[in-house]
Amino acid sequence: AIMALADLADFVLVLYIGIVFVRVLLSFISVERSNPVVPLVYQLSEPLLRPLRTRLPAPGGLDFSPMLVILAILLARALLVAPLIDAGMRLAQAA
Repeated sequence: AIMALADLADFVLVLYIGIVFVRVLLSFISVERSNPVVPLVYQLSEPLLRPLRTRLPAPGGLDFSPMLVILAILLARALLVAPLIDAGMRLAQAA
């Protein structure tokens, strides 16, 4: 059960890294807003980016919130998922 929880958390975190990365790419290229993927990406990434955007200044019009969100997700993977996987492995070996 611990390994399943760790795998699920890891999957969700990696998925959000991909969503934020796609949003960054969409901001650089011209994409039709009528494409159904564009609003989906914006709706999924906005809850993570909005709180940072309101607190961080945008020097020169650059938005650093996606970079900080990706760093926070990578930190969460290292501090939350990796210990869960280790604990699950130890429990599996003990059984």
